[in-house]
Amino acid sequence: MREVRSTYPVGRISYDVIRQFIIHRKVQVSEVIQLNMYDFDNLVLDFRELYKTAMPSNVRILGVRIEERRYGIPRRNVQVISFVKDNIVIPEDYKSRYLTLREFYLTQ
Repeated sequence: MREVRSTYPVGRISYDVIRQFIIHRKVQVSEVIQLNMYDFDNLVLDFRELYKTAMPSNVRILGVRIEERRYGIPRRNVQVISFVKDNIVIPEDYKSRYLTLREFYLTQ
C-alpha cells in the first residue's frame, strides 16, 4: 500500500473554504487533508469564531480528517492523501469499518 499526495491551491484557508473544497473535489472519508501549520491555525481560529467553542482534537470536516503538517506544504494550499494498493484506491467502506491491513488483504 502506498500514499498518493495531490496538492491544490485554494487561497485563504477557512472552515467554509475547506468544506467547499471537500464537496467540490469529492474528497472521500478514507482520504486525509493536510494543511500548512499557519493555515491549520487559521482553520482553528475560524472554527472557534464560527461555533464559539474550541475545535476538537480529532479534526474532521464532513467526515474527512484534517491534519497539520509543519513542512512540505506551501501556504494557502491543501494536500490530499489517498491510500492506494496496486493502483486501486481502497474503497470507503473498508476504511470506515477500520479493517486491519491483514483483514484488508484477506478480503481481496
